[in-house]
Amino acid sequence: MSDKTSKSNGGMNGSAEQFLAGYPDAALLVGRDGTVLAASQKGITLETLLRHGGAPEVPALVLQAVQEGTITAGTVALRGTRGTVVLDVSVVPEVFDGHLAVLVRDMTLERNLRAALVASRERYKDLAEVANDFVWEVGADGTFSFVSPSGTLGFRSADLMGHRPEEIVVDADTYSPLPFLSEQPLRDVELSLRRADGGEARVVVACRPILSESNEWAGNRGVWREIAGGSTQN
Repeated sequence: MSDKTSKSNGGMNGSAEQFLAGYPDAALLVGRDGTVLAASQKGITLETLLRHGGAPEVPALVLQAVQEGTITAGTVALRGTRGTVVLDVSVVPEVFDGHLAVLVRDMTLERNLRAALVASRERYKDLAEVANDFVWEVGADGTFSFVSPSGTLGFRSADLMGHRPEEIVVDADTYSPLPFLSEQPLRDVELSLRRADGGEARVVVACRPILSESNEWAGNRGVWREIAGGSTQN
């Protein structure tokens, strides 16, 4: 037995062994009847599971691949003591001597992260809807990519989306840096903003930059709060 693969039945050629060992996740070589012939080191657990009748979706995918003569794919959810493991399974027919390859990708972490991201976005949106402060986000292109759904200063949220903050900042050129474009966190910066009706409002802004994976500026997000008595009319 190789340290990279488990040979269930003799006769597996070197090419098949290298193929299984070279796949980064679990991989099996199976016969047309679904019998496991060999497994990569990461595939041994799945091999054992199949031998005990677990994960019936995998033999069903093998049968479909044999009958249709094409690659088949599906998702398998396995419940264990540490929760549910989600696997993406692809079955490739006629790989070696008429056998089939079962290639597996563990999608548990990716799906959990995606679910957490969706939940985080929903939570952020809910907080923005009930917050007294106006919540905003500016993208890497310098335009509003998110604003509180309730709008502000007489503007609807749709009126601000895709526009540059400088369009509503009075004397924007006098701020260095302008909080919406700052590369450093800022707090308690006072600005004069134009209202939709042409008047002005005084607000206090706090912001924090958004950084890319390479640590480059990719936008900014923050809040502003209107100062009582800070409004003027032209």
